[in-house]
Amino acid sequence: MKIAMGEEFSNAWAFSLALAPAALGAATIEEQEQSFSIPAGTLPTGVTLAVTDVVFVTPPSQSTSLCPTVGAHINASGQVVLHYANLTAAANTPVTGTYLFFVVRP
Repeated sequence: MKIAMGEEFSNAWAFSLALAPAALGAATIEEQEQSFSIPAGTLPTGVTLAVTDVVFVTPPSQSTSLCPTVGAHINASGQVVLHYANLTAAANTPVTGTYLFFVVRP
């Protein structure tokens, strides 16, 4: 069964967000997180994401190899939190573009 963007499917939702992540700090090789708000109307009426939801993310196809997206979760404020790996000791900026999300509520 195909799920359209924003369509509800038995406790699972797909949506996209246009994001412009900030530069990752130049420190050590590590994982860093950035939080993004989900605009009203992105999800079906009445759906609020929870910290227990499982989040899958697909970054824009031109994602950089120096700071790839390595995970995601929902925080207590209902924001999506992206995990980026900074694979060098230099400052890197994750790619700007449309990120695709698929959220499943166990």
